[in-house]
Amino acid sequence: MMTKINLFKKLGNSLLEQGRLFLVKAFKVKLKEVTGQYIANLILANTGIAQSKVWKADRTYFYTDLKTIKDILKYDLVDKRLYEAEKFDCDDFAEIVHARFRSIYGINTIALARYIKSVDSKTGKHLFWHRANIFIAEDNNELKVFYLEPQTDYIVELTGKYTVIGNRRYLLNTIDF
Repeated sequence: MMTKINLFKKLGNSLLEQGRLFLVKAFKVKLKEVTGQYIANLILANTGIAQSKVWKADRTYFYTDLKTIKDILKYDLVDKRLYEAEKFDCDDFAEIVHARFRSIYGINTIALARYIKSVDSKTGKHLFWHRANIFIAEDNNELKVFYLEPQTDYIVELTGKYTVIGNRRYLLNTIDF
């Protein structure tokens, strides 16, 4: 005989799987394939970040277009979570986005950007260390590299080793696919 708590566990997991299937069907993600080496070359060409700083766990990666990424983020709830220092902060936001795109949609070109140095954009003074996401997506029939701030869903195309958001400059370091 199944206890009430075991029924909740079973139902909860079933709802998660059904939710995943609903999302896959709703967003109609069209995946395209690219090699890990191509990604590393693209990042080097667009940001100047050395290939030794781009960690790749797979040989083949799957991406989609920027419009689809933005649409998924529009409905995703990660950015609605409350920031809690040391409990649910920048690394947690970035890791959840990284995992969700892989586990739900099969998009494994969303990476963790680790050891990002945040500095004051006017003075250059170090403010804090940060973690966010970098991703590869098609935009206007061209593969591009983007920075994603998972706490706000802010996206900007990367054309150098850093990006500026407000009065902060974020200097990229290690990218982990």
